[in-house]
Amino acid sequence: LHRVDRRQRQMCIRDRWYQRRVRGLYFDKDSTVGKDLITYKKKTGEDFITLELRFSKDYPFVPPFVRVVKPRFKFLTGHVTIGGSICMELLTNSGWRSVNDIESIIIQIRAEMNGGGARLDSVSYTHLRAHETGRNL
Repeated sequence: LHRVDRRQRQMCIRDRWYQRRVRGLYFDKDSTVGKDLITYKKKTGEDFITLELRFSKDYPFVPPFVRVVKPRFKFLTGHVTIGGSICMELLTNSGWRSVNDIESIIIQIRAEMNGGGARLDSVSYTHLRAHETGRNL
C-alpha cells in the first residue's frame, strides 16, 4: 500500500509539461474501493483510477491541482469533491511542502481515499467541474 504500483504510468498531456495524468492508481481487492473497481472493470475493462495533476508556474513552491479523471466517486467519499478534485491538506498552500514529489503525492492520495471510505459512482468527471469545486475549498 505504501509504494506506487509498477503498473502505474505517468503520461504527459499533449506535450504540456505542467499537466500529467497518472493512470494506474490501484487498490487492494479486499478494500471497499477495490471491490468497486472489480465491478467497474466488468463495465469498462479498467480496474484502476486515473488522476490528473496540473502544476502552476510556481511549482514546487505551491501544490499541484489534482483531480480524478475517472471513474467518478460517490458524493462525500474518499476526499474527492463532487467535481472530482482531491480535497486534502497536503494539496493546500498551508499543508504543502516543496519536497513532495509525484510519488509521495500519489501514495498520500491513495491512503486518504482508503481512509475516507472511497466508493465509486458510474459516471466520469469533467475538468471544468473539478476545477470549480476545487477552487471553492
